[in-house]
Amino acid sequence: MGYFQVTDEVAEEIVQVLSDSCIFVENWSSIVYRPGFIRVFGTRAAEREAVKMVLDEIENNVSIEKFHSLSVDQYSITGTTNWKIGSSLVTKLLDHRALEPQSLTFYKYAPLRLTTNNLNEGYTQGQLCLVKTIPSPSKSSLEVYLSPFGCRDFPANPETFDFLANGWKVVNIRHVEGHVFSARGMSLRRVQYPVKHFFAATIHKTMGETLPGVITKVSAVESKYCLWEKEQLYVLVSRVKNLANVTFVGNKQETLSAIKAILLIRSQWSSYVDHFLEQVTSKFDFPQVFNLNETQFVPYTNETPRHRVGYVYMLISRTVPNCFFVGETSNLRYSLRQHNSGLGVS
Repeated sequence: MGYFQVTDEVAEEIVQVLSDSCIFVENWSSIVYRPGFIRVFGTRAAEREAVKMVLDEIENNVSIEKFHSLSVDQYSITGTTNWKIGSSLVTKLLDHRALEPQSLTFYKYAPLRLTTNNLNEGYTQGQLCLVKTIPSPSKSSLEVYLSPFGCRDFPANPETFDFLANGWKVVNIRHVEGHVFSARGMSLRRVQYPVKHFFAATIHKTMGETLPGVITKVSAVESKYCLWEKEQLYVLVSRVKNLANVTFVGNKQETLSAIKAILLIRSQWSSYVDHFLEQVTSKFDFPQVFNLNETQFVPYTNETPRHRVGYVYMLISRTVPNCFFVGETSNLRYSLRQHNSGLGVS
């Protein structure tokens, strides 16, 4: 078995673990909303649809007080001056580029993530916040509870949770002029509160996160729910501390079949990584030449920079192949000579 290759036997074992450990439900209506349980997918299309499903439920609940904020989408044909209100085309282009949605629905304790940095207010992009006081015609600012840096844990009972005692702080957020994008010969920007709903996210955006729970759907036929690399599956199920907190939506057998198919996919660089690691860990002498035909990437010559920068490097002994050294230096040639002389490096 190659280092990055999953055999049919291993794939079956992984599928069995997921089958025994995770939760499987037939449809989205079986999902009961729990704070902090995020819907995670491979595509932005699935993410947007999941956010819409949650917001539709909020809209249909007449007992929840809500405030809607529509963005002002602008364009300029002179660069960054003479901004004008954009058409539906401008809005469509910004929907695919801007982090902020065109429409935001605010209600008490709605989970949000910030989309920009503001050092004056002390928040950064991606930081979690919960709505404290929704805007109104007389008060345009959005008052939120801002989580401590790195915190992704939603209070299970926000009504009784002591935010301030647990390191949260209250911040007022106002409309901002968003990032400027270029498209079709125009400059575009969206004026909106610098937040987005945090009901769902893509797998890419959750890398490095630890979440209370993950809800997802994996399909071999519905394109918006398809995955195309087994690494995506690894990131998806490793966002939680326990696999029991992962819920798959859809027919269980179809979901498991789709998961197995993903596990058996070999990526475009797998063959070369296998070849490289095989050579490095071989019991024979360390090779002087690697076969670049094993990779689909085009090799090219790139000189070592001559700037005043540092390097992290790894050396493998030619005489004792299982010995290696990792170090840092500002002069690669000097350090190599020191190692080969037997003197080591300082």
